[in-house]
Amino acid sequence: MQTGKQSGIRRVTSWQLVGAQVRHLRKLAGLTQAALAEQAGVGEDTIASIEQGRRALQLDMAIQLDELLDSRGVLRVAVERIPRKERYQALVKDFVQYEQDAVSLISYESQLIPGLLQTEAYARFIFGCNYPPLEEDEIEKRVTDRLGRQKIFERKPRPILHFILEESILHAQMGDPDVMREQLLHLRRCMDLP
Repeated sequence: MQTGKQSGIRRVTSWQLVGAQVRHLRKLAGLTQAALAEQAGVGEDTIASIEQGRRALQLDMAIQLDELLDSRGVLRVAVERIPRKERYQALVKDFVQYEQDAVSLISYESQLIPGLLQTEAYARFIFGCNYPPLEEDEIEKRVTDRLGRQKIFERKPRPILHFILEESILHAQMGDPDVMREQLLHLRRCMDLP
């Protein structure tokens, strides 16, 4: 399900339902968000985000909260019952948020230029190689999202980023020669970043 209004009906996501369960169980246990966060060893904002459905409740955290709230596995079962596609989307969303907040990132790649270092043309070519093929509007959305991730280079304070690439990536012909030439020049410019 997706949040949004269609025909006057407000749809609620699976994560919002799980968050409502966490909130209900926390209140039954007589705990504040701050108290539960302390017991769980996480920030109060993490508990608040989970309860609001803005952050996915990961399985390990669900099991821990079940123990702390004495909820007999209710949260574990709820998380396990969320469709795989929704769990994957939530994981990706969390990863992108962690990436944007990171102080330091280390990336090792053996097949492709990392997404944070890709040019628009290179990213478009990569997404155009998907099988089954993606629709043109989906390719554009993914390219836009990928390029949006690169705002991390403009962030203050700057994160410390390390990229290790297999040399074969630099010799691979991805797209026409202009795509690779532009990509290699972009990599060279990235090397000069502070």
